[in-house]
Amino acid sequence: MIYTHGRAILTKAFYGIKEKSESIRHVTFESEGIANSDSVSYILMEPGVCSLLDMISYKSETESRWGKEEIILILNDVSAALSSLKKERIAHCDIEPGNIIITEDGYYKLADFGMSVALQNDDSYVEGRCKGTKGYMAPEIFGKHDPFKAALYSFGIVIKEILQNSNNTNASKIFEEIALKLTDDNPELRTEVDELTILSDSLLKVHVTDFKSQREDIKTIASKSRIAKFESNAVSSNSDLFSQYILGWMYEKGYFTDTDSQEAIKWYTKAGNQNNAAAQYRLAMIYFSEETTEQNLDEAIELSKKFTSQGYRMGKMTLANQKFFFEYIEKIDANTKDISLLHLDLDKDGIDILKMKLPATLAALNLSGKTKK
Repeated sequence: MIYTHGRAILTKAFYGIKEKSESIRHVTFESEGIANSDSVSYILMEPGVCSLLDMISYKSETESRWGKEEIILILNDVSAALSSLKKERIAHCDIEPGNIIITEDGYYKLADFGMSVALQNDDSYVEGRCKGTKGYMAPEIFGKHDPFKAALYSFGIVIKEILQNSNNTNASKIFEEIALKLTDDNPELRTEVDELTILSDSLLKVHVTDFKSQREDIKTIASKSRIAKFESNAVSSNSDLFSQYILGWMYEKGYFTDTDSQEAIKWYTKAGNQNNAAAQYRLAMIYFSEETTEQNLDEAIELSKKFTSQGYRMGKMTLANQKFFFEYIEKIDANTKDISLLHLDLDKDGIDILKMKLPATLAALNLSGKTKK
């Protein structure tokens, strides 16, 4: 299971991860550290732009086809991860598109080690300890089996899924042959991970001539996939407030897309209309800003009343934003009564700003018990 934590990911680890995480982190995942809670270890991982599953869905929905360079890079990155895991005797046990993430620099990495097993050096087989995702599990997985060969089977299914929408007939034949050998029902006849790594390296050298450009293309497609996923959730029958807010934030900040204040306002407004205080706050900041053509101080004040009435206090704002807010209040010459309606819950820095900017207002607010020291 994956747990989000800020811009990182906490994924439940397996016994022995502390000793092994450093040696595999660069090709398998980017480990930011180890966390422990209630005797359970977690790996702090980078979140990635989206998962391979998101990208597959996006390409299918937009009828975009996979090029041979894209498939080669998936082969190269994931086979390197599988090879590294085998050397460290770590069985992932759940290879599927949702557990392959695309990083911000356009690489594919394995994520979610919740089902992983750390084998002893003399162990070659496991029995009853590996599970997986339906549709990607090797046929032998319910008995005594080699988990590394089972992982290759799962990866072969992933390649087959991608090939359903490939745009290069000649290249597809090569990849179809690779997938066929990886998914042989007989584990002993499957391509070994070292062979797959050598083959993918060879394909990379021959067919990927502009490595940097290809990585940039992957980043672009991954960003579009991420936005498409949130937009799909945001307009669903459930009207996902989180997705609406995140879309507003992405367009406002230019995160994984170009900055677009109109799109940001659209999505923040959708979430704000459903009483999402965080969206109302972000929308108010846009309307306060002199840097946008959408400046609307009256609307900003009204939104501020809404989000503060829900307990989303001004004290949660950064010092810079508090200063910014009070400068505008001073500029529009708002009276004490108007400001009192905002139920300001100020931290010490906010109070200090009021002392300098609007001492009369501070006195009134202190009398009404609205400040926090």
